[in-house]
Amino acid sequence: MKKFEVILGLGSNIGNRRNHLRKAIAELAEYIENIHISSIYESEALLPENAPPEWNTPFCNMAIAGATSLAPHDLLRVVKQIEKKLGRNKIGHWCPREIDIDILAMEDLIIEEENLSIPHKELLKRDFALVPFAEIVPEWIHPIIKKTIKELSANLPASNIKKITKPKLVGIINVTPDSFSDGGENILPQAAIANIKRLIAEGADIIDIGAESTRPNATAISQEEEWRRIEPVFAGLGKISVPISIDTRYAGTAKKALLLGASWINDVSGFANPEIIEAVRNSNCKLVVMHSLSVPADKNIILPLGYDPVQLLLDWAKERFAELGRAGISRDRIIFDPGIGFGKSAEQSLVIIKNVARFKELGVSILIGHSRKSFMGKETGDDATIEISQFLAENSVDYLRVHNVRRHKLEVL
Repeated sequence: MKKFEVILGLGSNIGNRRNHLRKAIAELAEYIENIHISSIYESEALLPENAPPEWNTPFCNMAIAGATSLAPHDLLRVVKQIEKKLGRNKIGHWCPREIDIDILAMEDLIIEEENLSIPHKELLKRDFALVPFAEIVPEWIHPIIKKTIKELSANLPASNIKKITKPKLVGIINVTPDSFSDGGENILPQAAIANIKRLIAEGADIIDIGAESTRPNATAISQEEEWRRIEPVFAGLGKISVPISIDTRYAGTAKKALLLGASWINDVSGFANPEIIEAVRNSNCKLVVMHSLSVPADKNIILPLGYDPVQLLLDWAKERFAELGRAGISRDRIIFDPGIGFGKSAEQSLVIIKNVARFKELGVSILIGHSRKSFMGKETGDDATIEISQFLAENSVDYLRVHNVRRHKLEVL
């Protein structure tokens, strides 16, 4: 059965716009394989003269690309059914809508009919469709104009659309026998390397490699043993397309990792040891400064109850950043991780998540590592993780450290 490469444009300007887009992608995934998604772009609504004031609400727009076995008219019928299912029941071309789905292109097909135009007849006039399209399929050639979508988007006049940033995904690789979620999966270097390449293919922006489990009751290891686990994985990777982060609290491991080309050092102890500060001081690497009260984590050692945990973390972070500054480390190298589950009760971790936007006052990037952790209660799997990730994305968190990159790439907009 023939399959068509298809590009769709999605938009929403009612209610929780991102959630409407997520639901539309989930529905379309039944008919479209290997979906790739663009960033979200906000734009003003297109309105006729004398439109009611309440219609003037901005859209969130994006594009998706994938393969479908549906013929063009069948795909159009499915698109209209999904729009109706998701609440688009209002009549009128210009009125606000929960979801708007347009077929922008299907390979090199040309269809010009009253109810179906491929490529979309307004594509080149709409920056909010053209720009996300060009982001994910830049080399698609317009079958009539004979130019790539990248070239066509480059010729746009000054645009008023605004890209809505979403978190970068930090894919987790634990080269350990005892990590809580994936212990043992990557203990062999060839398995770890294969999983790193899989995470990159799924859309990871950074890979974080750790060799010491920090779960409660884990056994600490020496820096010699840590490097014995990390080195064959890192050295065996060869040239890859994303930065590597090394999860370590040891200065010796940090030094060796930087010599091999590590871009981040992720220290669960918050760079408390002067030796690791000295190891990274003269490099250009990013520093993930995580708050913890014990390593490994100890459920009996938590932040004092009766205090605002967010304020306690803010006070701690300001002191740590000041100390790093005195050591010559600039603020723009720092990424703050509040350490969900490390030295916090489940309730404190949830308070920190709900108030994550307050950490923006620190003036540094924010990373959250909540994936599959026990503070979520019985629902510690990917569904609960995704739900929290969506909240974090809407609150402008910069990085999410996660196990399931594939789902995050599709569901966290």
